[in-house]
Amino acid sequence: MLELHVDDGHGTGEPAGAREFMLFLEKHLEMKWVDGLHEGDSYEYLRATKVRTPEGIWTFANPRYI
Repeated sequence: MLELHVDDGHGTGEPAGAREFMLFLEKHLEMKWVDGLHEGDSYEYLRATKVRTPEGIWTFANPRYI
C-alpha cells in the first residue's frame, strides 16, 4: 500500500515486496526513502501523527492542532 501526497509517499506492506517496489520506483523517479518503520514508531506529517502498528500505518489528528 502506498499513499501519495503531492511529492511525498507513505507506504506499508511485506518488507521484501515493499523494498522491491521502492527500488522499481527509484529507477523512474527522483526520490529519497527510508527503510522500514518498526512497530511503535511514529512521526508527524502535515499536522497529523503517523503511527506504525502491527496492522500498518495509521494517521491520527495531532491534538496540538485541533
